[in-house]
Amino acid sequence: MSEIIDTGFAYIIDPKERILQHKEIPLDFEEMKKIIGCDMGEIISLGHGLVMVCDENARLLGEEFRSHFRWNFRRNEDGSMSPNRYLESDTRPMEDIVFCNKCILLSTILDKDDMPQWCSAMLQLWQVGECLDWLHDSYHDEPTFEIHMIDENTTRH
Repeated sequence: MSEIIDTGFAYIIDPKERILQHKEIPLDFEEMKKIIGCDMGEIISLGHGLVMVCDENARLLGEEFRSHFRWNFRRNEDGSMSPNRYLESDTRPMEDIVFCNKCILLSTILDKDDMPQWCSAMLQLWQVGECLDWLHDSYHDEPTFEIHMIDENTTRH
């Protein structure tokens, strides 16, 4: 007997075709990886329960296989991201994250055990559109990494 997978509405963002699609999809990580066409998925928290599911290895592909979009947001006092670019009265500076290739935007809610569970995207189409900028085909970034040194004042847990 196969497991029944819940479905929900998500935004599929495809920078290659420049398509933003609101679609009902299976709320299952393996199924989402199939939708975006990747083997190794990554979940990026955007704050306020929003997450972006993307291809962790997309930036390792050749330039001809990469397309990009920018997600714009404002930083909250607690460090989380707020997709309120559309609020003109907000004076916090705009920030952005660049994503590579097709991604899925959806929401999470906490269950009775305070564990995040997938659910339909809690933004309207115009709100997503306000946070989204397509980048030109000539835009290419290179994969990078950071090294964080641990000194005697830093403890490991």
